[in-house]
Amino acid sequence: GIITDESQAISREELAELSDEELASCINNYTVFARILPEDKQRIVAALKANNEKVLITGDSVKDTQALVDADFGCALGSTASDMVKDSADLVIEDNHYSSIIYAIKESAKIYSNAKKALMHIFTVGITFIIQAVFGLLVFGKTPLVSITLITYSLFALLLPLFAIFADNSKSDVDLTARGNKIFDKFFMMRSFITPLVIATLSLITFGLNLKAGLLSACGVATM
Repeated sequence: GIITDESQAISREELAELSDEELASCINNYTVFARILPEDKQRIVAALKANNEKVLITGDSVKDTQALVDADFGCALGSTASDMVKDSADLVIEDNHYSSIIYAIKESAKIYSNAKKALMHIFTVGITFIIQAVFGLLVFGKTPLVSITLITYSLFALLLPLFAIFADNSKSDVDLTARGNKIFDKFFMMRSFITPLVIATLSLITFGLNLKAGLLSACGVATM
């Protein structure tokens, strides 16, 4: 069940006997708040936020509006909620099923994960282009990037992988509840700069060897 011991539940009457400071100090001891009033929701939200917790709260009454606003994330139960409550909420659950919240979180995690993969791929390809063009001109006086190369890269190395990334329906490993979860994290930055550096270095080495062997004389590479 939701609780394993009766001490994990608190009623409206017991809640009223606690001051705001007392409630904040013991709020994490409770899992169930029974028969509470809308104003009690506001106190519970304030107590949880005083403990640096992220708070999601549901409501359908006009009296729940302030609690929905005070919470980090407010959910309105759509079929019974008033227009004021819907306007105050961050999410409206039209079917009134809490399982919809879980589904929405899972889908959000997929979208977040796919967007992060797409951005990482775009950064990788773009930075590789820049390194190849700049260092190709500086080292060899020529760039390995001709028009047909750019078109081919754009089609096969950029666009097609993006379609695959956004069509990915696999389970996301992103924890949306983790604090400090950012797209541009340390892994993203390392992957977006180290991978292009390796790819560009290998391609420039290959370009230089072929240029030295005279294999590119008829390829129309751009010159300064």
